[in-house]
Amino acid sequence: MAKDNILDQFLTTMPIIAILRGLTPDMAGIVGRALMAGGITAMEVPLNEADATACIGKLREVAGGNALIGAGTVTRAKTVHVAASAGAAFAVAPNTDRDMITACLTDNIVPVAGVFTPSDAFTAIKAGATYLKVFPAFAVTPAGMNAMKVVMPSSVRLLAVGGVDRGNIEDWHNAGAFGFGIGSALYEPGDDAERVEAKARLITEAVRELKKT
Repeated sequence: MAKDNILDQFLTTMPIIAILRGLTPDMAGIVGRALMAGGITAMEVPLNEADATACIGKLREVAGGNALIGAGTVTRAKTVHVAASAGAAFAVAPNTDRDMITACLTDNIVPVAGVFTPSDAFTAIKAGATYLKVFPAFAVTPAGMNAMKVVMPSSVRLLAVGGVDRGNIEDWHNAGAFGFGIGSALYEPGDDAERVEAKARLITEAVRELKKT
């Protein structure tokens, strides 16, 4: 069975997962190093992108034990096996699928189930997920996410994903988000290492300030 503490270990220190959409194998090492230099220690590559498994492999090479690499857009059990074979430590879904969660637990990787409603959330929890991706977060709103959090077990971790950036991350933090999935505010195709590191530093500094309060 997958152990959630591997994801806890990284997100407790820096609760950000970089979503690397549009990443290519030749840029994976460069982007991975730049993100780590900027303080990011968890990254995901969406599986519906070309060369996703190759990118996961490259990121794992440069990360060593300093960052955790996962797969995103894992929508069903079949794609869980693809993620596990690539070496992903966690699998993030945009949807709630019981079979996907079960497959993650069987393959010993952490499931992060996508939820939009309380019904989604409790379906995922019942299936064995303790990490829930609130998506798209901008449509749920911080107030909506906080209302869901109040009725859930305290062991459940909510990750706000979709529209989260440096300008509104405090709102999500105050609403009870354990962590954040951030895409273009950290990386867009065409960004060089310097730009990626600068973006990462801005966001990680904002998070560190939140953790002081």
